[in-house]
Amino acid sequence: MITIRHGNDRVNVHKNPDQLTLIAAKNGEGDCISVQQDVKCYLSMVGVGTVINYKMSSQRYAWLQVLKGAIKLNDQPLSAGVGWVKVT
Repeated sequence: MITIRHGNDRVNVHKNPDQLTLIAAKNGEGDCISVQQDVKCYLSMVGVGTVINYKMSSQRYAWLQVLKGAIKLNDQPLSAGVGWVKVT
């Protein structure tokens, strides 16, 4: 099991497979780690053939990092170690 730790905080990414799990956010929304920045950080363990949709404001920035395996983002292949950024 992958566990994110910060002090006594833990986030189980296996609890909701194939979904985005909020792991860090300003003021620690829900069960996530509290950070002092206006961010939302998600982690997901995605199975083959899974589609995840995420709608974001045009006023925000996004960074996607592939840790293991490969994915397609809007039909663009990304593999482990490759990052993608959206800047508006």
